[in-house]
Amino acid sequence: MNADTVLLILDYLESNDMSRVVRASRWLRDIAIPVLYLSPRTRGLHRAVNLCQSLCSLNTAPQKSSRPAQTKKIEICSVGAGEVLSVADWQVMEHELDRAIRSSACKTLQCFMLDISIPITGRIAFPMTWGHPIWNSLRMFCPDLSAVELQHTDLGHRSTVSLVTIPRLHRLILRVSFKFNESSLNVLNPLAQPDQPAEDIRFTDVFAQLQLASPHLRHLELSIFEDQQASAGRSDSIFEREWPLLHTLVLNLTRSVTVPDTVGDFLNRHSNIHHLTLLGLSIPLQALPATALPHLTSLKSDSRMAQWILEPTRREIDALALVSRNIDVLVAIMNTLCGEVCDRLRRLEVKLERHNHRSPPLLPIYLKMLGRCFPNVQELVLIVDDTSDIPVQGWRTLHGAFAEFHTLRVLRLSSNGWRIEGDALWGAVSDYAKALPSLQTLDLAVYEQPADGVLVKQIGAVCVRFRLPTIQGAPVAMVKASVSHMMP
Repeated sequence: MNADTVLLILDYLESNDMSRVVRASRWLRDIAIPVLYLSPRTRGLHRAVNLCQSLCSLNTAPQKSSRPAQTKKIEICSVGAGEVLSVADWQVMEHELDRAIRSSACKTLQCFMLDISIPITGRIAFPMTWGHPIWNSLRMFCPDLSAVELQHTDLGHRSTVSLVTIPRLHRLILRVSFKFNESSLNVLNPLAQPDQPAEDIRFTDVFAQLQLASPHLRHLELSIFEDQQASAGRSDSIFEREWPLLHTLVLNLTRSVTVPDTVGDFLNRHSNIHHLTLLGLSIPLQALPATALPHLTSLKSDSRMAQWILEPTRREIDALALVSRNIDVLVAIMNTLCGEVCDRLRRLEVKLERHNHRSPPLLPIYLKMLGRCFPNVQELVLIVDDTSDIPVQGWRTLHGAFAEFHTLRVLRLSSNGWRIEGDALWGAVSDYAKALPSLQTLDLAVYEQPADGVLVKQIGAVCVRFRLPTIQGAPVAMVKASVSHMMP
């Protein structure tokens, strides 16, 4: 259990003699507290505020101990998700988190993670400049900070990119949204006025600041969601910068960006990149140099970008993730890469995005063709957004389509239309096990959590992860009981 959970239990037992004894004990003060607060993790705004207040009270009388607490990592998840919050609530959290970062316990902070998930109905109460004091305190009071991860769902929030001015970062992950309009703030100047024009906000300046503040960056992930008027941002200007030690680059743009020819030079300069993700980018006109990316081991992109990267270099990679609207185009492109490029591949992920012109019966045919392209794949992930791609009988009939993946050990399937249907699960798993002799894991609920109604069962030699059937009005516990009774 983390510190937040333990303190909630102690608060619940506040009037109990045992609670008072535990709180006053030397064991809690000298042994438990330093361990519990080494890397605390919490969920939601109100619990985050409690955690911040606890961090502020550490290493102070009467809780001061011979072994002071030294927090290395703070992880705050799902702030705003499922919560009804006011402006005052956000202001309290900003104040308490700022105080916690300035406290003595966080002087050793190395990793800071914050996930803000605001529903549409809650955006009115969210201050647009929220977070500036927090980012400034991270920069000024945490000299050992080397990793920052921020996920923000609110379109229009602008203060988040000032995180790039934190010095000496080795890992930076920003999944944020931007809306450029006449009331935008200059994110690199906290003193800017609300009436400054949108032209003052440019990613050219953001990436220049990032290169200056963190020249030894090793992991950079930018998921940038821009509106249609965000052309002034120039998020593609990242390719004008350089980080010699860059090991992992993830660039995900929801608005299609025309990539300049400098992207080839950028990838050629960054020869240390092992893991590369490029989404939302058009194909450059200039070919990628054959000497680029000598250490590349995993790639995620659309099929045409993958062809642009792999065809000239002929790199043998371990993992490939492809996003496509047309599986026939994807298969045709992968056929051109057969041979040394595909032989080493061990993990393949294919995501078929929503489209309206592919007839359902062709999916098994193309899956067989993919199996011939990648004969040595051991883990396959198939994600289908459009349920019209799936045969009427569902995923149960697709076992023969995967038979060409002779060495497959892990198969993960995800689609809105694929559900278990009682006893049919047993027969389907048996069919998959016969078609794939090496199969050990069958995951029918990719990226879903146990809280969403996911069960894990061992059926023969195959470990199956699946979603519970939807029963209108029935509680989850009742559904679990019925499924457990059905499957001994």
